[in-house]
Amino acid sequence: MDSFPITGLRGGPPSRKALEGMDTRCKRMPENEEPCHRLYQQLIFLHDFVLPLKAEDPSKRQYIDVIVRLIKIMRRTPLLLRLANSEALMQNLKVLQLQLDQVQKDIGQGTPDMTLREEQWDNDRAQQYQKLQERSPEMVTLKQETFDRVSRYAQLTGLQMFAWFIPIDNVEYEDEVIGERGTFGDVCRGTWMTKGKRLNVVVKRLFPELSANSDQDFLRQLELWSSIPEDRHILKLFGGSHVSSPQFYVCEDAHNGSLDEFLEGNSEFFWQMFLDVAEGIKVLHSRNIFHGGLKCSNILVGADYTAKLTDFGFSSVRSLSAGLSEQSAKAAGQSIRWKPKEVLEEVGDEEPQYASDIYSLGMCMIEALSREPPFGMNDEPDVMEFIMQGKMPDKPEDVSGDTWDLITRISCTNPKKRLSLDEVLMEFGARAAEERKLHPVPRPVMLEPGPGSFGTIAA
Repeated sequence: MDSFPITGLRGGPPSRKALEGMDTRCKRMPENEEPCHRLYQQLIFLHDFVLPLKAEDPSKRQYIDVIVRLIKIMRRTPLLLRLANSEALMQNLKVLQLQLDQVQKDIGQGTPDMTLREEQWDNDRAQQYQKLQERSPEMVTLKQETFDRVSRYAQLTGLQMFAWFIPIDNVEYEDEVIGERGTFGDVCRGTWMTKGKRLNVVVKRLFPELSANSDQDFLRQLELWSSIPEDRHILKLFGGSHVSSPQFYVCEDAHNGSLDEFLEGNSEFFWQMFLDVAEGIKVLHSRNIFHGGLKCSNILVGADYTAKLTDFGFSSVRSLSAGLSEQSAKAAGQSIRWKPKEVLEEVGDEEPQYASDIYSLGMCMIEALSREPPFGMNDEPDVMEFIMQGKMPDKPEDVSGDTWDLITRISCTNPKKRLSLDEVLMEFGARAAEERKLHPVPRPVMLEPGPGSFGTIAA
C-alpha cells in the first residue's frame, strides 16, 4: 500500500491522489504561488516517511490536517475574496508551514534549511505585496464596481449587518458529516478564524434545497439564539450566515457527544445530566422560547461535562424541510416519536405549549434508558397512532418502578396533568443530589470573580 486515506475530505481519498492536483492549483493562485508550492513540495517529501505511521499517530494526523486545509484553501477561494483577505490567507499558509515543520522534526527528518524558512516567508510577503501593487489599478476598478453593485442592492433590500455574522471565507469544515442527517441540516467539525486565531468549532449546514427557501426563517432563528445570554446549559453560538449557500451556523464543539452516546458509557451521571437538560429548558422558557425539537441528538455534552441544548426554535425551518427532500422528510417523520399529541394535532397557527417540551423531555429519558428512539422498532404510522391514543412506549428493562412512574408523569398525554417544569426540577434535583454523593460529575469549579481573577480550577 503506497497511500493512506485523507480523512476530512469527502470519501477519504488516497493520499497520493489528494496530492496529485496540488501543483496545478498552486499556479492558479499567482499572488501566493511560492508559499503554496513550497508546502506542496514539503508534503511530497514527507509522504513516504508518514506512510508507515499508525492512523492515530499525532504526526500523521497533523500531516493529514495540512493536506485537508491546503486543498480547501486552494479549491474554493475566489480571486476577489483572496485579494480581500490576502493578509489572513498568508497567515494561514504560514500556520500550515509551521505545522508541517513540526511533523518533519517529530519524525526525525529535520534539515538545516528549515531555519531559513522565516526569511523565506518575509520574502514571500514582499513578493505578494509587489504583485498586489502592480495590480492595484485593476483592483480599484473591481472594488468600485463591486461597491456600486452592493450599494444598489442595499437600496433595494435594506441591507442589515449583524454582530453574529460570520463570512463563509472565515470557516473551514470537514467533508465528513458527524452522526446522522437531521431534519434540516447536517453537522461537521471545522475551524473558524477569529481575532487572528483558528478555533475548533462545529458547523451546521442547512440542506442546499432548503437554504433557498428559508432566508427569513433562518435569520430569525440566528437572531433568537444570539439574543440568549451565555449560559452553560445552552450550546454557545458563535455566529453564522443566512446569505451564504448553504446557510450555516457555527457553535462550540461539544467534545463529549450527544446525551445518549455519553450516557451509554456514563449511566451513573443520568440524573445530573437530565437536571442540566431541565435547567436548559428553564433558560429557554424564561425567555419565551419553545424548543420544539427536543431529543437526545439535540442535547450535547460539553468538555465541562454539562448537558447543553441546541437547535431550539427551528420549528418553522423543520416544517419547511419536510417537503423538500426524501432524507429530510424521513428525519422529520422520525421526529414525531418525541412529540406529544397536542403538537401533532396542531394546524400551524397555535401558540406553542411549553408543556410540550416537558413531554419531549420524558421521551429523551426513555431514549437514553432504552438506547433506542421512543417506540423502538415500530413504524412511524404506528407510532403516530399510539401517540394519538395516549399510549406510552414500553418500559425499558432494568428501569425501576419509581423512575418509570416519574417518566409517565412527565409524559402524561394531558398537558394540564403533566408535571410542571418547577416540579421536574425539584424531582431531578433530589435524585441528582443523591447520585452526586456516589458519582459526582468531574466538572471544573467556577471561581467567584474577584479583582483581576478569571478562569476555572479542575474539580
